[in-house]
Amino acid sequence: THLVTDTKIKRTVKFLAALSEGKPIVSLSWLDECKRKGGVVDAASFILNDPAAETKWGFKLAESLASSAEKEGKLLDGREFFITPNTKPGNGDLKEIVEAAGGKVACAFAESRHQHSSHWLMFSRCTRRSQPRLLRRAIHW
Repeated sequence: THLVTDTKIKRTVKFLAALSEGKPIVSLSWLDECKRKGGVVDAASFILNDPAAETKWGFKLAESLASSAEKEGKLLDGREFFITPNTKPGNGDLKEIVEAAGGKVACAFAESRHQHSSHWLMFSRCTRRSQPRLLRRAIHW
C-alpha cells in the first residue's frame, strides 16, 4: 500500500512501480509515526521530499503521485510493449514497471501486434548489428 524509503529518490523498479500506481512514497518517519500512534496514519505529511532529485529529473513527486492517484485508469492502460533482449534495465524489471502502470508485455514481437491494440511501443537496446533488423520488423509490421 505504501513504499517506505530513506530520504532520497532513487529510480528503482519499486519506486517507478509505486509511482505509476499512485501509491504513497513516504519517508521512514512515517513508520515511526505509525508506531507512535499505534496504527496507520495519513501519509500526506510524510511524502518523500528530495528537491535535488526532483530538479534533476524535472518533476514534483507529490504532484506526480496525486495525478497518478486521481486517474481513473493507469498510465499505460491499453498499451502493449515488446522488450528486446539485453535492454537496460533488464526485461524483468521493465516488465514489472510496465505492468504496474497497466501496460501489457508481449513475449514475442508478433504478439505485440495485437489487432485491437492502437498503441504499442518497443524497448530496445540496439546495436549496430540488431538495429536494421529491428527497424525492418517494426516498419513491415
